[in-house]
Amino acid sequence: WRVLGRTDRQVVKQYESDRRTDVQLLLDRSGSMAFGTTADHPPTAWGVPWPTSKWDAARTLALGLAFVYLRQGDRAGLTIVDGEEPCRLPPKGGQRHLGELAGHVVAREPVGSASLSDQLELLMLRSRRSVVVLVSDLLAETEGWQRALAVHTARGREAWVIHVIDPAEIAFPYDEPTLFVDLEVGDELGLNPRELARSYREEFAAFLARQERACLDAGVHYLRLVTDQPLDQALAAFLAEQP
Repeated sequence: WRVLGRTDRQVVKQYESDRRTDVQLLLDRSGSMAFGTTADHPPTAWGVPWPTSKWDAARTLALGLAFVYLRQGDRAGLTIVDGEEPCRLPPKGGQRHLGELAGHVVAREPVGSASLSDQLELLMLRSRRSVVVLVSDLLAETEGWQRALAVHTARGREAWVIHVIDPAEIAFPYDEPTLFVDLEVGDELGLNPRELARSYREEFAAFLARQERACLDAGVHYLRLVTDQPLDQALAAFLAEQP
């Protein structure tokens, strides 16, 4: 009203919300993420094709999360880790930033091995309201990433692990002698799946349980994404946990 009295012009004050969140997405683009068995599944009832690989599912979900955060006025950053030089984009706001994120996500396909723990330790988020989201199959990692995420939660940040799994990694649907190839280092191993199917399934189930328990013990949210499940359900499950 004072400005109105002096200038005869109405002025409206606009305030920037102090609840703006900085979200940092860390995407695993190592060679193992290239594995996929769902590309030949019939399209969904909405005509949407299934992911061609774990990487395809991971990047699609990550861009969906970025869209939601940017749409509500938050800032989104991105770190992509593979066998080459990591790609890092600092948190930034605005819908145009989504195109920049998408350009880096589709720039190349999975390759080599990656150290997720090193990149998690390098993340410097100074915002009081920060979210760190790791999207990975966790196949090449030891407890290093768990310790790094625990540091983030200890500093008051919200931390998530979205664990991307192909259904064949759970079911191990192989019957005939098969040559298995390590997608990260290229090692080959010929096996008769019938001789080890049961022990493999038990060990992989134990692996999944260990990852989930490690997250819960560190105060990290854990969400398992199996690539034959609709991605919109995973996105909805993530958003349902947001304050």
